[in-house]
Amino acid sequence: MNPTIMNVRDLLEHVHEAQVEPGCQASPPWFKDQANLWFRGHALEKWLLQPQVLRDGFAVRARNLNPHAPDPVFSFEASLFNQFRRRGHHLLPVSNVLTKTYFLAQHHGLPTRLLDWSINPLVSLFFAVTEHADHNGSVIVMRARHENPGQEERDIMYEEDPAVGTIVKSLFDREFSPEQMAGLPLRIMPDVQSGRMLHQDSRFTLHQPGCQNLDDVVSQGFIRKLEVPSKAKCKIREELRLLGVHWGTLFPDLPNLVKQIRHEAHA
Repeated sequence: MNPTIMNVRDLLEHVHEAQVEPGCQASPPWFKDQANLWFRGHALEKWLLQPQVLRDGFAVRARNLNPHAPDPVFSFEASLFNQFRRRGHHLLPVSNVLTKTYFLAQHHGLPTRLLDWSINPLVSLFFAVTEHADHNGSVIVMRARHENPGQEERDIMYEEDPAVGTIVKSLFDREFSPEQMAGLPLRIMPDVQSGRMLHQDSRFTLHQPGCQNLDDVVSQGFIRKLEVPSKAKCKIREELRLLGVHWGTLFPDLPNLVKQIRHEAHA
């Protein structure tokens, strides 16, 4: 049975416990700016740890649009991203580096193979309680480091790592086909630390072809789920607001500022 989160304090207590590795008496060493624990919030407990491109609905849509394509999902995914690059060219950074653009596309809602995480547990709790008030949510806790004892500093990759660029390029160039990557999805710290990514302390997993399904490794020590009952969501939202965690702070733009003002005024 998953632990239950009824308030912010409950979450912080579980985070404190999770910081200590099994069999150890202290928190693991801090490597550079790579936090050990990453967090993700689900408003519906039943949601899977899958990026948009790998979800069933995306595959169905892809097959309906192009039923005769050898790989409809690949074709649909590549088409969406190429449109983003072409039609948003005037809004993208001057360099328009493929990997950087891919991360920006994800953070603005385009379906990709990236899954959002945060190193701030309160951010994940916010996303677990802001929607679907009548259903249980969950906070997922992942050990981003210590997969390979003795090589902890290599468990997290930076966005500019050549391996990341190679995988992203292979998603949109069928002539460029690197060997499939087995094991867990890549855990990546992005370079784009501005706007939403900065305020949400963003991190990402890249679910490259051939990688393991994260839902298959839940409860194996690498990933844990904490349940957020529906009856606790309202109270937790108010606690987070008092702590300065709300739409206006996590999404620093005018539409979300207005959204938060209306929420506070019940307007």
